[in-house]
Amino acid sequence: MRIFNKDPFAQHNAEEEIKFIDDIFYEPAYYRGLKDTILNNGSRFLLGQRGDGKSMVIYKLLNDITKDNNALVLLITRFDNIPLVNNEQFLLYKIAQMMTIEIAKRLFLNKKARKKIDDYLMKRYNLYLQCFYDIDFADEFIEKAREIKRIHRKNLWKRIYNRKILGIANNLLNTSINVLAAIIKDSFSNMPLQEAIKIEFLSEMKLTEIRKISFKEADTLNKDNYIKIISDLSKIGKSLGLESVVVLFDKLDEFQELRGDIAATASFCQEILTDTDLLLDSNIAVVFSLWSELKREASILGARFDKFGEISVTLENDEIIKLINKRLKYFAKDKNNPPTFETLIKIESQRTDILDIAAKSPRTLIRLLGVIYNKEQNREGECFTPDIINKALLSYCKTFDFLSLHPHAKNRQDLTQWINKLLKVGKSEFTATELQKSLGLKGKTVISYIKSLTEFDLIRDTFITDENESPIYVVIEPRIVYLMRHQVLNLD
Repeated sequence: MRIFNKDPFAQHNAEEEIKFIDDIFYEPAYYRGLKDTILNNGSRFLLGQRGDGKSMVIYKLLNDITKDNNALVLLITRFDNIPLVNNEQFLLYKIAQMMTIEIAKRLFLNKKARKKIDDYLMKRYNLYLQCFYDIDFADEFIEKAREIKRIHRKNLWKRIYNRKILGIANNLLNTSINVLAAIIKDSFSNMPLQEAIKIEFLSEMKLTEIRKISFKEADTLNKDNYIKIISDLSKIGKSLGLESVVVLFDKLDEFQELRGDIAATASFCQEILTDTDLLLDSNIAVVFSLWSELKREASILGARFDKFGEISVTLENDEIIKLINKRLKYFAKDKNNPPTFETLIKIESQRTDILDIAAKSPRTLIRLLGVIYNKEQNREGECFTPDIINKALLSYCKTFDFLSLHPHAKNRQDLTQWINKLLKVGKSEFTATELQKSLGLKGKTVISYIKSLTEFDLIRDTFITDENESPIYVVIEPRIVYLMRHQVLNLD
């Protein structure tokens, strides 16, 4: 559309928007307090549904805190090759390795900074640098780090000696002995001398071993060792003027091997989430970005959300509108008179529908507006056509990825079947009797149906009864409610 420089809805993931995150980020009321807390080495849990903006907050923190040279910030989003249970040492390994390399970077860029580090800590750091060195992981600077470079240089000369010089030297010495033996034999022909045996006069030089701990061997160190290493590295950081060390964990609940299973994800995170030694360490702040669905399971396993502080990233509708308007301004041709949510969607009832379908999720709202934008044929217009909006909303709801927000379902097909059953009821509020009649159920089957629909977070009990004292249930999935209103009977 002519009011935009380019499609404002084409990108909807934090990773894709890092370059212009400062221009589009809506700062929630909690944000400054969160940043101040972690800069003072306080750990926190960020909770929200998928699409609520957890990753955006994480990347904004990374961006803002990195600008401050007095903080060391680490972002951990990859969990490949980490065991699904009993894995804390592997996660602590990642923290220790990344801290080691980030400090190496600073020492490489500012060699004079070495003098600020206590000799004892410097010796320990040299050990850590050798322990966590990984040629596949390290950046160019790590290859040039003094300790590793020195060892590699010595090993290079030793290899040259072993491969090139050692054999020649031994052959020359053995030849000399054989010649001398021949002279002696000629001079004393009556002496029975045997041919000189080849002797290895010079032995190979042993290479200096770099005391490296591979990631596969992460569990050979116990947790206390890692906490000590991280503490030492934090002290070294403070010697370099780094007042804060911040570790940001994101996408723990999106690890593919967990397949979105809540119980498995909680078990995967259990040890790191319940490690009070790490979370209470005054030298480091740890921030976990977690799916809100995990809170109950993780709490059962011992995670102390109350003790370390939790922050809900979920925004209210008025905040969502401010967020989208800031985004629209960034992509607008006329920055002084940018389009807004209200000017794009002229009809109030359609704005209400869009916000209901988005369900307080910025990502869902952006994707939904993107569907409308792509269907809009009037590229010269300054607002979306009402008929196009209606068609786009219906299409979006029918193709919505329900499984991503309803993890208790085992698979997509199973969930789709339950949604189709619910659509046949045709009402967003109903009783067990109405469900039974709509689906032609018999006996106690209706009870198991209500139990399954409740477990899948598709409906909930209102704890209100009708005139016949029958409990009333309400559909809580807004996309299904919209489809019911438009008399859609199935998702196919």
